[in-house]
Parts: sequence; structure tokens; C-alpha cells
Amino acid sequence: MNTSIRAAIFTVLAGGLWNCSEQPNKTSKADNSHLSVAVNNTAEQWPKYQTLVANPADRTRQLSISGRLQPLEQQQVVPEVSGKALPTKKILNEGVRYRRGEPMVRVDDTRYKLDLASQKSQFQASLVRIMSQIKLDYADAHETWDQYLRSLDRAQLLPVLPEVTDDQLLFFLSANNVFAQYYAIKSAEELLPKYEIKAPFTGVVISGNLSAGAVVNGGVPVAVYSRSDVYELRAAVSTTDVNRFKANQRLELMHAATGETWEGVVHRLAGTVDPGSQSIPLFIRVSGRHLREGMFLEATLESDRYQQVVVLPLTALNRSNQVHCIIDSIVVLKEVVPVYYDKDSVWVTGLQQGDQVIIEELFRPIAGSKALART
Repeated sequence: MNTSIRAAIFTVLAGGLWNCSEQPNKTSKADNSHLSVAVNNTAEQWPKYQTLVANPADRTRQLSISGRLQPLEQQQVVPEVSGKALPTKKILNEGVRYRRGEPMVRVDDTRYKLDLASQKSQFQASLVRIMSQIKLDYADAHETWDQYLRSLDRAQLLPVLPEVTDDQLLFFLSANNVFAQYYAIKSAEELLPKYEIKAPFTGVVISGNLSAGAVVNGGVPVAVYSRSDVYELRAAVSTTDVNRFKANQRLELMHAATGETWEGVVHRLAGTVDPGSQSIPLFIRVSGRHLREGMFLEATLESDRYQQVVVLPLTALNRSNQVHCIIDSIVVLKEVVPVYYDKDSVWVTGLQQGDQVIIEELFRPIAGSKALART
């Protein structure tokens, strides 16, 4: 009986021990499974940022300048005399081109020439009246003045008066209005060429309309004329790049719409800085076919060369010259050195190949936090 009781007690104890040893293992497995699920859920909830994979390389900065063409010379065509417009080889209209020295405007000068001939005739008569007196009182000068009188031609410009060295003769001529008539005629002769306006340079009429028979009023513009063989391009250069340019430097100018190129020459730099843009006007002269006033041209030239730089958006750089990188799923701040700022980007050094730089614009990550790169 004692033996049976002992056997039963042993059996119960063994079963209890077996149950105790099995229960912890089940609990451990359940706990590990729960932990695994928790870890996976946390990784899925990490923020994801748009990144740029750094690829440091040597780069040469391209310096670009641009501007619009303006005529080297432009002026109004303003007649100084009045009268009826006479026909010329070309009708003065917008778009008409002239070579230098080609007549643009001719005003009828018939009446003016007749008035001038009348003045010359009166001057000649005045000399005739005093020649006998000159022969009597100033015999040494008679032959000179007689030759001058015979050389007068009303159809030609008035010749220069003989030199007068005798004060008494000088007073005598002045008293008889010889000098007054002479200078009045010379003044009138100066106005005679103004009845014809010739092209001051090779160019094109920008605006204007004058036909034969129209009345021309002195002092009233009839056209605007621009030079068409040489143009000037006005470009803005930053104060940091102004030393890249010098007088007589040759640049290739391109019209982006057509792809045509022309060779320009740096003519001058302005002496002041524009207060608004903090740039300096640069003037480039260019000539060639197909150029027009107002055309937009641009030039590109190589500037500084930088080694092992990465181009980043400006939004990726903070005020302390740092960028946020994702390294082993952790946001890390890295110091960089900006070497060049462009309009919307910055060139930096200090990044390694493969660095994942956060370029997200809307959110600013916290250093040390968990994060993933957006694919």
C-alpha cells in the first residue's frame, strides 16, 4: 500500500513539473512574436524623405550673360528748313534702308537760291561802286580787289575776301557795308546744304513717312533712323564676375530661337553699380547679317573650376552650412563648404560618394531621428 501511494505521488509531481517546464516556453514564444511585430510596425512608420545621392565630381562653372540688341546710333531726322519735299530714289518709310551718304530728304530750294543770287548781285554792285575810290586812295590794293571782283560768280559759293592789312582801307570797306554783305551771304550759303538730308550712316528707318509733295516744316521730325551695321548688346554682370571681362575680349553670342551665332567684342564696362540688382552693365559690340534691334542674345564662357563638388538645391542647405543626410536609417547633420551659389542651387564640397542628402523642401528632419529615403 505504501508502495502504491508513493507511485501515485511521484506520478502527480512529475506531471506538475512537466507542465511547469512547458508553460514558460509557450509564453516566451508569444512574447518574441509580439516584439517582432512591434519592431516591424515602427520601421514602417519612420518618415520618408526625398533624397539626392551625392556623386562628387570636378565641375567648371559656366558664366552666362544675356541682353537685348540696341542700335549703336539712333537719331531723329529733323529738317532745318521748310518747303515742299522733292522726290528721291527711295520713299522715306518704315523699314527702308539707306547707305551712308544716300539722300533721304530733299526740300525744294529754288526760291532760296534765287534770294541768295540776289544778295550776291547786290554785293557785286557794291564793290563796283567803290572800285574807283580804291584805285585813287588805295592804289596798292586795287589790283587785288579788281581780281576778286572779276572772280565772282552768282552760281558758285562766294570766295574768301582778300586780306586787308591797311587800317584805312579796312575802315573804308566797313563804312561801305562790304563786310556786312559778305558775311550775310556766307551765312545764307551755310543753310543751302540743309535743303538735302543725307544718311549719316548705314541704317534703317524705324518710323516715319514722307512722300514727294508733302510740306516739310523746319524743326519738325519726319523719321527716326537707326544704324543697322553695328549693334550694341547691354548685359548685366555681377560684381563678383566683372573681373572676367576686359576691353576687346571676344565672345560668341547666340540667338537661342534660331541657333545663329555672331562674334561680339567687349567694348566697355559701366562705371557704376546698379543699386537694384547690384550688377554692372557690360556693353558688347556686334555686327553681322540677320541682326535686328531688340533681339535677345546670350553668351557663355568657362569660368572657375571646382574639384569634387556636389550640386544641391538651395533648400537642402541650412544657415550653418550643413545638410541632413540619412546614414544607416538615422538623420545626421554634415558640415559642407559652399563654393558657388547659382540662382536656385549651390555647389558644395565635403560630401562622400553615395551620401543620401535630404532635399525635402516642406519638412525639416531632426538630427538623430529615424528616417528612410524615398524611392
